[in-house]
Amino acid sequence: MDLRLVETDLPLRLRFETPLSEEALFRFCEGNDSVWIEREPNGELSVGLLAGARASRVLVAILCQLWDWAEKDGRGQVLSNAGFLLPDGSMRGAQLAWVSNERWQALTEEQRHGFAPLCPEFVVHVLGFAAELAEARARMERWIANGAQFALLFDPGLQQVTTFRSAMQPEIQDEWKSGPGGEVFRGAHRVLSGGWR
Repeated sequence: MDLRLVETDLPLRLRFETPLSEEALFRFCEGNDSVWIEREPNGELSVGLLAGARASRVLVAILCQLWDWAEKDGRGQVLSNAGFLLPDGSMRGAQLAWVSNERWQALTEEQRHGFAPLCPEFVVHVLGFAAELAEARARMERWIANGAQFALLFDPGLQQVTTFRSAMQPEIQDEWKSGPGGEVFRGAHRVLSGGWR
């Protein structure tokens, strides 16, 4: 299928008469790499904008911290802008994710080249300018519901970090405190709290 989403008002929802196979979905995403595409459990596709410059700046700061930590720690892999096939039937894209080596090694080479059929242990999302906070929080809850142990939502506008964990209420922090991954994201929080010029 060759369907390009150019000059289309976003966000939008697409529903095909026959839901796309995993291979067709992967090709569709590759052919439309200038937008953010996810599949809902019912097969419907949601298409949105990529992150803006401010969100991208925060993502790079977090990625650097996460990469350094993962390299020293040695227990897992850092992935960026990767799609995951989740237990609820959805395909979700993670701006940043960490997957343990044990689970990464269990994937076939083909699975590593496409959307990995697993939920990462933790994910990071940075809220973009046009994004809705409630929608972003619901996104983090869906990751947790599908098996993520830990999810972080960075909001550059409010300069806050919200931590999501299984069986716990989300915790909003104006300043990153000690806890899982605290040292990984301290540098990103400095970017957030430094303001925007």
